[in-house]
Amino acid sequence: MKFIAYSDPHCHPHQSYSKILPDGMNSRLMDTVGAVRKIYDAGNKLNIPVVSGGDSFQIKNSVDVITNNEFEKIIRNRAKYANPHATDIINIGNHDTATHDGSRHALEPLSHLNGIFIPMKPITHFAIWGSENVMFSIIPYTMEYGRFSPDKFKACLDSAIKETARVKPRTSILLGHAYTHELMKKYLDRDGDIYGRELLKHFDLTLLGHHHVHDTIRGGTDGDGRIRKVVSIGSPIQLKADERGEKKGYLIIDTDTLGIEFVPLESPEFHHFDGEKAIIPEKISGDFVTVKVGSKAEHTRVKTLLERYGVAEYRIEVIPTKKETRIDLSPGAKDDEIVTKYLTSEWGKTDLNIDRLKTLGLEYLK
Repeated sequence: MKFIAYSDPHCHPHQSYSKILPDGMNSRLMDTVGAVRKIYDAGNKLNIPVVSGGDSFQIKNSVDVITNNEFEKIIRNRAKYANPHATDIINIGNHDTATHDGSRHALEPLSHLNGIFIPMKPITHFAIWGSENVMFSIIPYTMEYGRFSPDKFKACLDSAIKETARVKPRTSILLGHAYTHELMKKYLDRDGDIYGRELLKHFDLTLLGHHHVHDTIRGGTDGDGRIRKVVSIGSPIQLKADERGEKKGYLIIDTDTLGIEFVPLESPEFHHFDGEKAIIPEKISGDFVTVKVGSKAEHTRVKTLLERYGVAEYRIEVIPTKKETRIDLSPGAKDDEIVTKYLTSEWGKTDLNIDRLKTLGLEYLK
């Protein structure tokens, strides 16, 4: 069977690069919620389960009312199309939690809806998908004193390993919300929370939220000859400027083969350009753009250009070109040397006629 996996939409009326739409809604809230809606629409169309790796929301212990309402509409609509042989799952990420120990979270109000499983306690839960013999071990983000708790995670993991060994499902899947050391070293050159290679020993497939980049750690084969995988699901939409260039979307996973298909989502992207000449007009319509310029005049030209090409939101930073601190002249320098050195320095950089300016300069010095 197949199912959809997504993670980390961080639904919220983000203030950066946002605007208020004619109906009063925040534009970036509509972007994030819109991405989630497209994912569940795909689940409805394919009639397959949808699984989330966590961080449905953004601000810990303070979910915007409109955000909650929009998200609930999507889940309620999904319940009408739920596959009777499977259950949608939404895991709890660190941005969903409301207490320092992770015991309360923002998805509690949605847990009573039909056709969906949401962990209600910071311990391992298990879900089995009918005759397909697919077992999920679900570990919400494990917290203690407001931080990731390796001890809690290990306790949940040990429980999941024992239960998996007891049930012996054809396909064992671990769903969690944590960084792997391997991928954090690869992308950010720092430690993560857990070793992916350890998870490869115990589960056919591990799906992790938290890290916004989609990537896969591959291991050996399982009893059916399928390649075991630890998968960072990745976020469905670019959320910050430093995510520019990253392809975003969701995954369609086949539990029979452990095959993973990445499905890109159309959504606003971030771009950065150094100067007016670097802007690529055909790539920026509907997107978020930052441009660094060297003068107020260039700022004006860039502003006109960005508005002409219909960017969603933009930032223009004026960073004047660094000038030389002084112009060195030889002792007793003549007027001609003074004017020539000035015009050929950063101070004299101009598009005007140099010969005409030199003539004027010599006249003024006399």
